[in-house]
Amino acid sequence: MSTSGDLRQEARECLARAKTLLARNQIATTRHACLELRQAIEYLAYQQLEAYLNEVPDDAMRKWTPREVIAQMLEVDPKADKTSTLAIGIEEVPGERSKGMKMLGEDRRVTLKWANRSHNALGNFLHAPTLHQLETGKVMNAHVVIVWSMIPNLDELQAVAILGKYLHGVGKWLEVGRGPRWRRQAYPREGDDLHYVWIHENAPERGFHTHIMLHLPFALRKEFDTWSRSYLARLCKTQFQWKAFRVVPSYAKTEETR
Repeated sequence: MSTSGDLRQEARECLARAKTLLARNQIATTRHACLELRQAIEYLAYQQLEAYLNEVPDDAMRKWTPREVIAQMLEVDPKADKTSTLAIGIEEVPGERSKGMKMLGEDRRVTLKWANRSHNALGNFLHAPTLHQLETGKVMNAHVVIVWSMIPNLDELQAVAILGKYLHGVGKWLEVGRGPRWRRQAYPREGDDLHYVWIHENAPERGFHTHIMLHLPFALRKEFDTWSRSYLARLCKTQFQWKAFRVVPSYAKTEETR
């Protein structure tokens, strides 16, 4: 049987291949990259499962989706998908925490919510568009790049938190035009739903950055670019270089861009 180290290395290799494929910026290689990323998530879930093989049912090894695998672990350990740190120290007073704790490391876990959401989102790229997508034109036709390393006084954890707030704001921005909001706008436009998938990268030449593939009505692209730069500046509480954010078209086609 493969060891935990082997499975984690398989995940790293899947990620490396995905980065290479994404760099080509072609729809065919993007689909291949999504497959590699799905397998990376699966390997990470299997690696976590190995620590629970003596506690979970035998058929747990037959599960293949991250949701099913992690759910098996959570049945025997409610904290199975929680990240934890390990530290040691000498107790000066028995029963009291040492004042000189030494950090040994961190055990990062893939959560059920993240694994299931990301695995399913990536899977959307591996299938032909549904009839609804073909009818409405809602395919991932825009590629957003945010280079966090170019934004002053921002570390990776802060960038991850800001990304969540940014995407929430994007969803709200796209919804403008629906329901009561339509009446309050001086120049109303039709609202839309947010469909997206993202990946973080940390490359030597660019530092920590994020790629986001999303559906964006073609007519709103310039307006979206302007709004995004302003909104990100507010979230980051600082101005940043123009190259730190950009929106480029993807190779996916909608009815309005064919």
